[in-house]
Amino acid sequence: MDAKELLKFDDLARRTITIKKWKNLKLEIVEMTGDERDRIVAASQKGGETDPELFAQQVILASVRDAETGKPFFDPETIKELKNKSWSAVEQLAEAVFEINELGQKRFGEVEKN
Repeated sequence: MDAKELLKFDDLARRTITIKKWKNLKLEIVEMTGDERDRIVAASQKGGETDPELFAQQVILASVRDAETGKPFFDPETIKELKNKSWSAVEQLAEAVFEINELGQKRFGEVEKN
């Protein structure tokens, strides 16, 4: 494989999850690209530090797709209201998103330092 072939290759991890509390809603979780990560880190800055809530919202916004259509599930307005939904359902979603993007607590600390 050469560099041109590599750039055409879809290497983003994907998985489908079901949120039972949301009427068995099926969502596709897609790994972010490096460009998306860089934009999210920059957009999540407040006072020179990463705002954890804003960062999490942006990662979820970038990674969650409708399982049937492949289109983004949330938009910039609906993502802000997600915090008003069941914590266990939101936690299930956030865990899947952070796992596929390899953003555990250790990795999140690295993002905050960048």
